[in-house]
Amino acid sequence: MRARKKKALRNSILYILFILLLSAGAYGYKWIDHFMQERLSDFKLVDIEIKGNHILSRSDILSLCGLQPGEGRLLAVKPALVEEKLRESHYIKAVSVVRSLPSKLRITVLEREPIAFIHGKGMNLIDEEGYLIPVPARRIRWNLPHIIGIKESLGKLGEKTTSAQAMKGVEIVAHMRMTPSALNEIVSDIDFSHRDYLCLRLTRGGTEVRIEEHNYALNLFILRQYLEKYLQWDDLNIIKYVDVRFNNQLVYKEKQG
Repeated sequence: MRARKKKALRNSILYILFILLLSAGAYGYKWIDHFMQERLSDFKLVDIEIKGNHILSRSDILSLCGLQPGEGRLLAVKPALVEEKLRESHYIKAVSVVRSLPSKLRITVLEREPIAFIHGKGMNLIDEEGYLIPVPARRIRWNLPHIIGIKESLGKLGEKTTSAQAMKGVEIVAHMRMTPSALNEIVSDIDFSHRDYLCLRLTRGGTEVRIEEHNYALNLFILRQYLEKYLQWDDLNIIKYVDVRFNNQLVYKEKQG
């Protein structure tokens, strides 16, 4: 009987000690959490690192997300909200925002890369996926061809064009960019205004090249061979147009006078 009482007393003491340890642990965790929250809330937003921007300036991006280094607390910044604000820009395709303790916010953007100017109601840019991009306010040098002569609606800025001709123009520019050639540097316009053919206008002498819209790859191959193997570049000053639509043949007409 006495042994049972001792055992019961020992178990009671152990139980009380266990409860006390749990309480102390919970209190300690709460104190540490409170301490860390206070310390972390002191971390100021000292630096904002921005990478990947070429069209948008640093000030453009800071203005879009409403942040400035030296203002506010780092942990008060919600990365998902900053990403949402930045994705409202027509120039930004993707964005990542990460807090980096103790004081830095890292912003990495992937901008849409324009491959041509496009003329509809005014002049804009278009990327390889067909997304319409406004020409930025700040001056940037673009060595890009112009897609012109499209009479159908292009669609809304910031969205993929609804024009089949615009997408065909993008397809042709992308094809030329994938095939290194001096031709890529001298095509100034891709003109859809002619009913019977698609016109490429060259910067040298204003020479026109007539190709088929649906057979452009073969036509451009023939043209490249002609330009690189047989034609002197200065000859373009006297050529009015070159037509490559006829069964692997090339027809050209010289300017009068």
